Amino acid sequence: MINKRELNARYQTLSASQTEDSAQTYTVNWAAELDTDTISTSTWTSEDSGLIIANESNTTQSASARLSGDTGRYRIINKIVTAAGDTMERYIDLIIMENDLYYSADWGYYNYR
Repeated sequence: MINKRELNARYQTLSASQTEDSAQTYTVNWAAELDTDTISTSTWTSEDSGLIIANESNTTQSASARLSGDTGRYRIINKIVTAAGDTMERYIDLIIMENDLYYSADWGYYNYR
């Protein structure tokens, strides 16, 4: 799992991880899907409890939100409506880990202790 925090909207999902004391900003770059259209509104949601979505914002071509919360796995949805009236969604699959764990692409999760 590569810990990127920006999703190019040409792809459907982004997988990311962070620790439970982290609050990180994630962005969906919609430019490749919009062509000449622009973002009119953007909303961020998750059906999973324990996740905090804050500082939602958008430009004409990207949408961002700051994510934090309890340990667990979350699917976050960024839904936009364009100036032309089109509706699109992309997903971020986020794992929030205990503070003393870290992720290695080669070996999985490790405990610092």
